[in-house]
Amino acid sequence: MANILILTEWYPTEANKDWGIFVREFAHASKKFDNIAVLFSSQDPLMKGLFKISDNMEDGIRVIRIVCRQIPFSRCLNIILLFIVFLRLKREIPPDLIHVHEYSSGILACVAKALFKIPYAVTQHYAITKEDFKIVYRHESRLKSSVRILLAKIVFHNASHIISVSRYMMYEIEKLKIKNSFSIVPNTVDTFLFYPQEDLKQPEPIKHILFVGDPTYRKGIDTLLEAISMVRKKRNDFVLHILGDGYERKHFEHLTEKRRLTDLVTFHGYKTKMEVADFMRKSDFLVLPSIWECLPCVIIEALSCGLPIAASNVGGVKEMVNQDRGVLVLPKNAADLADAIMWMLDNYQNYDTNAIYEYSLKNFGHEIIGRKLHQIYRYIIRKDSRH
Repeated sequence: MANILILTEWYPTEANKDWGIFVREFAHASKKFDNIAVLFSSQDPLMKGLFKISDNMEDGIRVIRIVCRQIPFSRCLNIILLFIVFLRLKREIPPDLIHVHEYSSGILACVAKALFKIPYAVTQHYAITKEDFKIVYRHESRLKSSVRILLAKIVFHNASHIISVSRYMMYEIEKLKIKNSFSIVPNTVDTFLFYPQEDLKQPEPIKHILFVGDPTYRKGIDTLLEAISMVRKKRNDFVLHILGDGYERKHFEHLTEKRRLTDLVTFHGYKTKMEVADFMRKSDFLVLPSIWECLPCVIIEALSCGLPIAASNVGGVKEMVNQDRGVLVLPKNAADLADAIMWMLDNYQNYDTNAIYEYSLKNFGHEIIGRKLHQIYRYIIRKDSRH
């Protein structure tokens, strides 16, 4: 077993239990095969004091959190504290490899590789090209976007290996003219939490459509509400459940009232993963009309519950959703989405729940993903030890 240090700016906290939960799922998958520690760095504008460092064991994983108050130059303080904590870790349990999640967390890994010859791999989850930045960071300046891309190039170029969660993201990184070795390891799901309903669901007169995610422009909620208005003109044998919270939620609640859809659309707010899994088992299909995605965990979770999907054909979504597991639609096209919802309302019961679940288990389960990562870690460590 190798000593693996996960370096990330996304990881669940007491205040936000779902923040970066996909990184935690990777850590839980890996701990079956390697010794895992997590070094998490973030900023909080509301915290008291200048910074706080905690060091705890969480489900067999050592998690060290560094939180700085968000003030001018707090990013520099984050980096200094990260390096100090890393030096302590290096003395206690020297990492054989650092696994960086998101290029923005890679500065310390670059330094550690240069000074101590510790190899690092980087997994990219989020926007990476100028085209994606225009969607994900709509109000960001060109200068800030250029700095992001420059940092990404440095981190990717110096990495011992790049692990992409989807073929789509691999192609996006290659657009930056990065020459490196790649592996594709998708996001993972806890199949002990997300699984199909054991008893066969009885057909009901009212069908249940589910959306999970922050109700935002990027997630296509405006398109979804417009599509629901179109479907409503032809039928009303359904309800839409929207799970998630965020600063744009109020806007879309008002839009729902304006369109007179409050009898069909319910905003449930934030739900824990356990509650999300329960909603999925009680729903008939998932809808995800995003205008940008990489490899959305919510689709993997829905597939693990045996649900078919109606989703936008963006990012890595088409790598998971095909005719056996749902339908794909054009992003920002309400008419196309309305047609897909109509189709799913009439045909969701024809999808093979067990086959969908088995697909998720064989491709995204902890055992599968943990083993893949273990093999990649061994490959990188052996390769770098020869240099």
